[in-house]
Amino acid sequence: MGGGVDDSRLPYSSRAAAGRLLSEARSEAEESTQTARREVEDLARQRDAITSQLGQLREMLGGIMPGAALAGNGVADAKSGDGTTDKIGASTK
Repeated sequence: MGGGVDDSRLPYSSRAAAGRLLSEARSEAEESTQTARREVEDLARQRDAITSQLGQLREMLGGIMPGAALAGNGVADAKSGDGTTDKIGASTK
C-alpha cells in the first residue's frame, strides 16, 4: 500500500500540531490581554484628566457664582429640552 499515511507517526504529528496551535493561541491571548490593559490604563488616565478639569471648572464657577458648583458634591442642575430641571450626578470611585 504505497503512498498511505504512516500510522506510527500520526499520533506524534497530531500532538505536535496541537502543541503549535495551543502555543499560538496562548500568544494571541496574551497579546490581546496586554492590548486591553493598555487601553484600560489610557482610559483611566483620560478619566482622571477629565475629573481634574471638571474640578477646576467647579472651583472657577464657585468663585464667580457661589452655589453654582453645589459645594463640590458632584450634583448639578441641568435644564432639559422641555424646560424642566433634571438632577445630574457624577459617579464616584
